[in-house]
Amino acid sequence: MLRARELMELVKAQDGEITRYDDGLTRRFIERITVRDSGFTVMLRSGIEVEIED
Repeated sequence: MLRARELMELVKAQDGEITRYDDGLTRRFIERITVRDSGFTVMLRSGIEVEIED
């Protein structure tokens, strides 16, 4: 959970609201994206996995 806290601190340190895509910020959060026939999985650097099914 330490990494998750570090990432949350990174977001809090941003000036103002995050209202649009930021490539640098995205690259700091996402470890990898795995694409499958039935959907995809996003692995965050904090260790959290999010599965998106078709």
